[in-house]
Amino acid sequence: MGMRHTDAREALGAFLDSKSFGSRALALSQVAWLGGHPQSNPDQTKHWFSITQALPEDEVCSDGSDASSGLSMPEDAAGLAAQCCELVIDRPSQAGVVLARTAALVDLWPHASRAERVQLRRLWYRGLCQCSAPDGSYATRRELREWQSRLPTIHDDDTPTPNVLAGMFETTDPERAYHTLAAQLGPHSDVPRLAAIMGGLAARLVLHNFDRHGVVQNAMLGATALSRISGQVPMGTALTLLCQIAHRVWWCHHHAGLKALEPGNQDRELSLCEAVQSADYTAAQRAARLLAADPAAWWSKVFVLLDSFAATDSKAWIRALNAVVIACQRGGDQAVAPDDAAALGASLAAATWLTPSHQH
Repeated sequence: MGMRHTDAREALGAFLDSKSFGSRALALSQVAWLGGHPQSNPDQTKHWFSITQALPEDEVCSDGSDASSGLSMPEDAAGLAAQCCELVIDRPSQAGVVLARTAALVDLWPHASRAERVQLRRLWYRGLCQCSAPDGSYATRRELREWQSRLPTIHDDDTPTPNVLAGMFETTDPERAYHTLAAQLGPHSDVPRLAAIMGGLAARLVLHNFDRHGVVQNAMLGATALSRISGQVPMGTALTLLCQIAHRVWWCHHHAGLKALEPGNQDRELSLCEAVQSADYTAAQRAARLLAADPAAWWSKVFVLLDSFAATDSKAWIRALNAVVIACQRGGDQAVAPDDAAALGASLAAATWLTPSHQH
């Protein structure tokens, strides 16, 4: 499953004259990516493009807008991924969402002309320079090096599992959390799998907490993007990004102020659509798990639900689109894992909660 040329060109035409590669540009590239899904259709994709093109652009400061002009132009998508990922490491405040933009940039690269590539990278870099986040929510290259220097030399030879890596949540000290992860890493680490595990650990947070501001979703975006592009960058770069994403997931667990979900409707006959429309997170999780057993019916219903957010405000649409793309990229067009299905159900319910009609 990949981005079709016609959809990529549609996305490029819509944002090459934008101010930066921000949330609107990412959403356009996500729509282009979803257009390649076997369960989508051209009319749906056209509809989603029209919605996304109408989104407002992020506010952009003028400083640093052309700082990318001194960088060499990569010959291929792998070179682009490696170059951009090193820049993300040095500006990690929003590594999750910027990695998602990086993966989107890599997807679009083969479909762009040389002049368009210059502009694409400029827009991406400008978006990188605008990112900010609370202190402590990200780990810098310098911090990771200091923590690494104090890491014990004993490493576990067992294959890392979700439950083992979840051990980093057991401490409130960021360095100790890093040591839990780093003890499982080595020169032959399977970074795509480890990144997927990080995405799964973030999904666990969504299953039990209300991600009101989307901080967990941004971490999931980053983990999913890293799983997709890590094979195109040097191992050291990929491992550093993995540690930064893991730190973000750890911070979400301890410091993002997530509110635990309350029990929802216990009617087991409630459909996914009904649960999502009533913003019932727990009922949406239960219905999503049941529906996901049939992949064709699952994706058909999910895309209908995504359509239902077309008439809502931009925040709800972006949250719903992000959630669908995460589930799609983690599971492909095959059966979705039960926890991923449940996380998508909860995320769509959260998107409903954000709509003006629900707030009033």
